[in-house]
Amino acid sequence: MFPGSHISRACVVALPFLLTGCATLFNDSLKTVAMSSDPNEAEVWINGNRMGTTPVSLDLANSQSHTVVFRKAGHKEITCELHAEVDALWIVLDVLGGLVPIIVDAATGRWKGIEQGACNVVLPAVGGAWQASDQALIDAHRAARAGGWAIFQ
Repeated sequence: MFPGSHISRACVVALPFLLTGCATLFNDSLKTVAMSSDPNEAEVWINGNRMGTTPVSLDLANSQSHTVVFRKAGHKEITCELHAEVDALWIVLDVLGGLVPIIVDAATGRWKGIEQGACNVVLPAVGGAWQASDQALIDAHRAARAGGWAIFQ
C-alpha cells in the first residue's frame, strides 16, 4: 500500500458527509400521518386534493405545512392544520459541521419537520338538535387535542 492511502480512503468516505447537511442526510423527507374521523368514512382533502376516506394513513412531505379538510355529507367540514417547523437540533448540528451543511439544509428546507403524527377530528352533524351530551363529547375531545385531536378549528 502507498503511504497515505488510508487517509485518501477516509477523505473519499467523508466527502459526501462534508458536502451535505445533517438534516438532509437524517431527517425523513416523508412523514406518515394517521387521519381519522368520527364518524368514519369522511373524505380527506390535503392542500385541495382528495386523498381518500377515513381512517387512512398518508405519507406527506415532511418539510412543508399541510391543510387537511375532512368532509362528510350531513356533517360540518372540519380543518386540521399540520405545521412543519424548524427543529433547532438540525441547525446546531449543521453549525458544528461548517458553512456547507447550513447552506444545503437551509436551501432544501430539510430543517423543517411535521410534529403531529395524527389528525383526528369529530364532525358534528349539520342541522341536528344540540344536546348536553354533544357538549360533553366536544369538551372531552378538546381536552384530548394535545394528542392530535381537532374540533371546530
